[in-house]
Amino acid sequence: MLKSLDILIGFAVIMLAVSMSVTLIIQWILQVAQTRGKKLEEGIAGLLRQIDPEILTNDISSQLANRILTHPMLARSGRKLAEVVQR
Repeated sequence: MLKSLDILIGFAVIMLAVSMSVTLIIQWILQVAQTRGKKLEEGIAGLLRQIDPEILTNDISSQLANRILTHPMLARSGRKLAEVVQR
C-alpha cells in the first residue's frame, strides 16, 4: 500500500514538472514569434474593414492596426506589437 502511494506521488510530481516545462517552452515560442501580436493585428484590421470596406482596404486597415499596436501606450518596446490591449 505504501509503495503504491509513493509511486503515485512521484508520478504526480513528474507530471507537474513536465507540464510546467512544456508550458514555459510554448510561452517562450509564442513570445519570440510574436504570434499573439500578429493575430491581434489581424483581428483589429478585420474590425476596421467592417466599418467601411470601400475606404479601409486591406492595406490601409493593416497599416492602421500596426500603428495602433506599436503605439508606446500599448507596446512595451519600440517596434514590437502589443500582445494585449488593456482597459
